[in-house]
Order: sequence, then C-alpha cells, then structure tokens
Amino acid sequence: MRQKTLSQLPLTYQLSDNYRTKLLMKISSFLSDNPTLADGIQQALTQGKINTGARGITAEQVMRISILRSLEEFTYDDLVFHLNENMTYRAFCFFGIADKIPSRSSLAALLKEISAGVWETVNTIVVATDEAVKLDSGKEVRTDCTVVEANIHEPSDSSLLYDLIRVTVRTLKGAGYRKFSNRSKAAKRRLNEIRSCRGKKKRLKHYKALLKLASETIGYAATALENPEIFTKDFAENIALLILKG
Repeated sequence: MRQKTLSQLPLTYQLSDNYRTKLLMKISSFLSDNPTLADGIQQALTQGKINTGARGITAEQVMRISILRSLEEFTYDDLVFHLNENMTYRAFCFFGIADKIPSRSSLAALLKEISAGVWETVNTIVVATDEAVKLDSGKEVRTDCTVVEANIHEPSDSSLLYDLIRVTVRTLKGAGYRKFSNRSKAAKRRLNEIRSCRGKKKRLKHYKALLKLASETIGYAATALENPEIFTKDFAENIALLILKG
C-alpha cells in the first residue's frame, strides 16, 4: 500500500551549514508547503494497482528522488550510492537513519512510472505558486539551444555576401525583372579567391571587390522596387526584405 506522504518525518542526522545543503533544504521546504505537487505522482503510481501489500516509499519521496536525480544528473547506480552515503540527500528524500534505500531496479521502475504529462502538471502547479510568481513574473523568457549538425555552410562574411548577391539575383529573375547585370558568377570567383588567397592585403582587395558587387546588386533591387506595379506582391516584399537586411 503506497501512501502519498509520510504522516511523521523520520529521525535524520544533524545537517551541515553548507551552501548546497541550504539550497536543498529550501527546495524541500517548498515541496512540503505544496503537498498537491504529489497528487499526480500518487495517481500514476497507484493507478490500476491493488492497494495492498508492503507500504513502500511514498509518492512524495518518489518525486523528491526524481528531482534529486535531475538536479545532480545521477545515473541510477550513483543515485543509490549517494542515497545510502549522503546524509543531506537522505534528509531531502525523507529517509531516516534506519530506513533502507530501495534497490537500483526498484527506483528505476518507480521513476519510469511517472510520465511526461505528470511532470507537466507538476510544473504548472509550481509556476502558479506565490513563490514562483515573486521569483519570476514570466514576462521575459530565457531559452537555450543545442548545436546539431546541419546541411549548411559556415556563415563567413564572404559567403554571406555571396548568398546576398545570389538570392537577390534569383528573386529579381523570378519577378520577371531583366534590366540588371547578373553578378553571381563574378561574386563566386571573388568568394573562391578570398578562401584560397594568402595574405591580408590580397584578401582585403578581393573583399572590396565582393562588397562592390553586393552594393551594385542591391542597387538593382532598389531600382526594381521603385516600380512595384510590375511585380506580384510576394516578390516586392522579398526584394524589400533583402534591401533591409543589406
């Protein structure tokens, strides 16, 4: 029979005054002040199961163990080891001095019972608490990203200038505009020369030539934009965007 929370906290060791210990105890106090966080986890662990047998650890303990594992990035083997050896982690997960830590397989099975949907519900409750609102209003969001391999070239200055010329020429041609000189091939030659040449002075010379070609091409687009009636709406917007980016 699995309970949601412990009716009485177990006897634990005297904890240190370490910063990490204080942080975990603050998190622990927040979890204790919001017992509804464990409702979804209790349901996930007991749904479809007969409510008999050994008591086992509570749903709140399972939640705390999962949070600890995520915070410290423990493997299941590391998790069992630290719960057995670290008195701060034992106190955080409500394991007393004489309490036995579940085995690796038992902990893995329990944590896998909690679906992503349950954690989303827990997160929603956390965000709605008074503590979270005071901490962060949610008006600004900071995001992070993971670098992955993609089928694109490295965005060097010379390659970006070449792409500007190439795409502008393509857009003008697609719009039906013909009163301009196609500088794509010349820009490609300057790009290759920049990549292959040695010496700052020689490279600077090719860069100036490439910049001149880019400026000339943007000028064609600006001229074409002065007569938007000969283009469709989409083409006119594309040319305007290219000029703004240039």
